[in-house]
Amino acid sequence: MEQTDNPQKKSRMLTLTGVVVCLMVIGTAAGLWLKRGGPALPQPTINDLHFPVVVFFSPTSFSVDHSAEELTTMNIQRVLMQQTPPHLIDNQLNLFQMDDLNSTRSSYTLLLNAGTGTTPVSFTLKPVRDETQTEVRKLLIGIVNPDLPEDEAAVMKSRILSAQRLTEIFQPD
Repeated sequence: MEQTDNPQKKSRMLTLTGVVVCLMVIGTAAGLWLKRGGPALPQPTINDLHFPVVVFFSPTSFSVDHSAEELTTMNIQRVLMQQTPPHLIDNQLNLFQMDDLNSTRSSYTLLLNAGTGTTPVSFTLKPVRDETQTEVRKLLIGIVNPDLPEDEAAVMKSRILSAQRLTEIFQPD
């Protein structure tokens, strides 16, 4: 590279170098953002939920909660025996993972109750991206009672596939 004593040329070179560096930083940040799956979703709280909600502890174990108070009180065995974080579907068919689900009582207190009854719980809601609601509908279809007559099960599955809210699925005929 040739040396120059021209101050204007040096200034332009420094400006061009600064622009190139900025573009590299922006490009790297954009690449990381896209790799991560887009913008981070805001951290929802229990106040953001639309009740009723369905909590799935396993494919065959679930509860329907109609209020925040019901949701924050759970069966001790469900809390203690969980192997994976439960999933929650709210009335608007939004899907969440319930991370860090724990009793707010001490382990000693839970042992004194012999692991029976209910306990207050805390958890962190993590939104699950499910734009097409495929996972939501799969979870809901999984809880249709296998002992239902075939025509009733078909009606229930049809409701699940067309519903826009939980209350449309569980409403009586």
